[in-house]
Amino acid sequence: MMKPKNVINATSRIRGECSIVWFNPANGDLTGCPPMLPYVCESVVWARTRAGYIKTSKRIEVYGWSVLAPNSQRRNLNQDVFLRRLFYRRFGGKRGGIPPSAVIPSSIKPGVPGTRFKG
Repeated sequence: MMKPKNVINATSRIRGECSIVWFNPANGDLTGCPPMLPYVCESVVWARTRAGYIKTSKRIEVYGWSVLAPNSQRRNLNQDVFLRRLFYRRFGGKRGGIPPSAVIPSSIKPGVPGTRFKG
């Protein structure tokens, strides 16, 4: 299970990303477009697969994730561990504050970090 507390903020190009998958946590459907929210949190996490849902802590609501190209490099050549981006919102986050990892959902593109949300 991946836990977004040990994450890296995306600040430079992400190699190997070929697409972004958007997800509706309310009904479990893939939506095909970013959520209609002012921001989502963007983090880089270690994942065991190049594609598919990234398992997380139950304290966050997942809105999307990146998909890596089939030839993208593993973190360790002996193990299937990949760097992928995760887009989420925390349950019960800090009241009134905007997280430093907040980005504008519509600005998120494969391989490029999202534009920071300033409120």
